[in-house]
Amino acid sequence: NYRLVYGNTGYGVYKELGPWRYDVMIDIRGIKAMYGIDFDPTIVLGANLSITNLLDLFVRVGTDAGTKAYFPDFAAHTKQIANNGVRNLGCWAGNLMMKNLHPEFPSDIYTMFETVGTKLFIVDGNGTESQVNLTDFLAMNMKGKVITAAALPTYNSDDVFIKTYRVAQRLQMAHGYVLAGFNFKLDKNNNYMVKSKPTMIFQGISAAVNHATQTENYLNGKQLGDPQVLKTALTTLANEMAPTSDP
Repeated sequence: NYRLVYGNTGYGVYKELGPWRYDVMIDIRGIKAMYGIDFDPTIVLGANLSITNLLDLFVRVGTDAGTKAYFPDFAAHTKQIANNGVRNLGCWAGNLMMKNLHPEFPSDIYTMFETVGTKLFIVDGNGTESQVNLTDFLAMNMKGKVITAAALPTYNSDDVFIKTYRVAQRLQMAHGYVLAGFNFKLDKNNNYMVKSKPTMIFQGISAAVNHATQTENYLNGKQLGDPQVLKTALTTLANEMAPTSDP
């Protein structure tokens, strides 16, 4: 009965993560190989990067050609996660592990990463590495496995529009009530036609809701400048969002 820990900030959210619940706590902060950052050909981020490290990266290279489509927005979003102390202690992989263990957890990292189609590198006890998307990751049993890195895409065209949102009680030190992320490829010269299937992420609705799949499928090929399209899209979205109460 073991647990891998980086900062164990998840204990502040779920008391079941307290150290007394485990026979062994394994500190992974000393694994230097999991601190890497690579930009060729995709952006690869080591699992031991703290949320503060992510914020610094989003700010530092947010104007580069391949990242300017979403890094500035991710930087603004990341500044609202918890507070400086928690961002310094917690790593992004730990945030995703809480989402894996608790599907109802409104994960900011999941919202941002899934909005751009991030892939995770996961290694099992035999040393076998696999690359999985976040949807498959949520269904995985991570016993005997560890996240080692994440691969984020770059966008070199100006027809991609990416935006994330966070609704919370306060600007910081508050869980998001509802998180959302949108990734659309639009033809601005054709009444904002959606050129491919968009991505629409929602957190905080229920444990079962992550993608607005029906609305994503409906909007593919539609023109957002058409009022009827927007009306139908909102109706479709309302029908597939089935909120659960969490007192």
